[in-house]
Amino acid sequence: MTVSNDKNTAISTKQIIFSHLFYEGRFAVPWHQRHYDWTKEHVRELLQDIDEAIKEKRRCYFLGAIILIEKGTKFWEINDGQQRMVTLSLICACLSRLFYETNQQIYENHALRVLFDLDVNSTARLPDADELEPRLTPPRDDRTRYNLMIRGSSIGTNGKLTDAWQEIDQFVSGMGIEQSKRFMDFLLNKIEVACLHIPDDIDPNSVFETINCRGKRLEDLDLIRNYLYSYFNAPEEKPRRDTVHDNLENVRVQLRSDTKAGEYARCYFQCEYGFLPKQSFYRKTREMIRSTTDPQHPSDYVYDLVSKFSLKERVALFETIANPSTTNAFAENFQKHSNSNKKKRNLSIFLQELKAYKVAQPIVFALLNRYVMEPDSVKKRRLAKRVHADLNRITSFILRTALVVPKFEPSQFESEFSNLAKRIMSANNLYDVDIMCFLEEFDVTYGIINDDKFIEKMKVVEIRNVRDRRAKRFLLSINHSMQSDGRLINEQHCSLEHIIPRSEYHWSGWNNFEEHNPEDWIYRIGNLTLLGIEDNRPSQGDNISFSRKKEIFERSAIKLTRELDYEDWSPHAITSRQEKLAKLAAKTVWTF
Repeated sequence: MTVSNDKNTAISTKQIIFSHLFYEGRFAVPWHQRHYDWTKEHVRELLQDIDEAIKEKRRCYFLGAIILIEKGTKFWEINDGQQRMVTLSLICACLSRLFYETNQQIYENHALRVLFDLDVNSTARLPDADELEPRLTPPRDDRTRYNLMIRGSSIGTNGKLTDAWQEIDQFVSGMGIEQSKRFMDFLLNKIEVACLHIPDDIDPNSVFETINCRGKRLEDLDLIRNYLYSYFNAPEEKPRRDTVHDNLENVRVQLRSDTKAGEYARCYFQCEYGFLPKQSFYRKTREMIRSTTDPQHPSDYVYDLVSKFSLKERVALFETIANPSTTNAFAENFQKHSNSNKKKRNLSIFLQELKAYKVAQPIVFALLNRYVMEPDSVKKRRLAKRVHADLNRITSFILRTALVVPKFEPSQFESEFSNLAKRIMSANNLYDVDIMCFLEEFDVTYGIINDDKFIEKMKVVEIRNVRDRRAKRFLLSINHSMQSDGRLINEQHCSLEHIIPRSEYHWSGWNNFEEHNPEDWIYRIGNLTLLGIEDNRPSQGDNISFSRKKEIFERSAIKLTRELDYEDWSPHAITSRQEKLAKLAAKTVWTF
């Protein structure tokens, strides 16, 4: 145990073994603290981390900092660290049951001494626990259940604490007795915490706020980077460690943002390993790296992985995908190679339309990466045509689905899309990956690849939320098939306009809706159009009738609006236009 407490300082710091901290006295969670809030995933991660540290024979496992407020002789309140201290107590409680049932009395005593106020010579057994004083008192709502758990009694089935217990019990049940002993030995001797002991006359919340609100929180990429460095700790690895550090730092510099660098990392590693859940990205990536490395030469694999990840061409490709522009040298060069520069549906269009659907990023990156990394100029041109066709299919599928499905849920696509990106990335030949077949299998749920089914679904689509950008993207796509002005692909260059206005104040002038409720028609796709950034907007007076608005529409820079060829506006006109737009989308825009 190391203690730092200069005579002029009020707060003392202590690095201490977890079990020794408990031996020091008793601890309570103050009334104002939240109750136990760890999920099963949090508990599982801690158990896996400790198990991993044991297998790797680490000298220690550091559990972080804990803030304690001194309330009396050998008695402290836990200002920060409740979740960790309670969880480790539950692990000891579960192990104590196992050791009692298998008559491992010495280990049973070790576990009980962490849980109860016992001295080193105690011979207490689990059945004696009802008479013992717990070292830890959790929040009131968790207190009864916690006390039942540590005393070997049966527990209920509800609550986060019970969930944690069930996760621990399942983990411990899967260990043999010798493995359980090793786990207990590690808990007792190798888990370390840093303690801040705060006198009762100092406001602990100000200390807590300073620790948790100052500085920068470690992002996933920081954690992954630190993990990658661990493969180069040997002195002879210093030159390669420096190269790895420089390469990873260059990614951040090239993207000019830690957030963008983190997004690139998730995109690239999903292309490399398949689906990696966002909430456990670091852990899953670490697992995949570990399982893929050559046990004899692990640093070789990691060195090569970082070299591929940090390649400037790949980082620049991600930047192009994440921040698409209508004037982009890469897109223009790709268009020439794919002969798509004469087509309206080119790479710039695809990237603009998919920008809002990050779930597609790994597939787009994997496809374009095949093009970028192809050294043979002849093959590169042939590959560009295939990549263009596949990007068209992916774009059409996503935009059709997003429009006709009531709510587009990226989580329903993410796993399959990421795994497809891995197949694209690792395939010997891109032609071995049949994206159309993949989409047809995926489409069983949505039924939008078939043109007739898509058109039928489109007939009744309405979008009520004015901030929902799907309608604008749809109309932009239609307009681009009609008009060659590339400036208009940018959402910022236009606004959405409801032909029959949303305000009830203006409805009296729209005679064809007298026998209909305008509310049923306002938000239909057929009632929506676009106005360019330089177009005149309808004033209050223009909203009184279709004839007044049509005069404005006829002067619009947007062809879709300029050519609204209707003498009058009615429910029939909206239905007719909506079907016409759906057919245009199916036949000329979002095709497969």
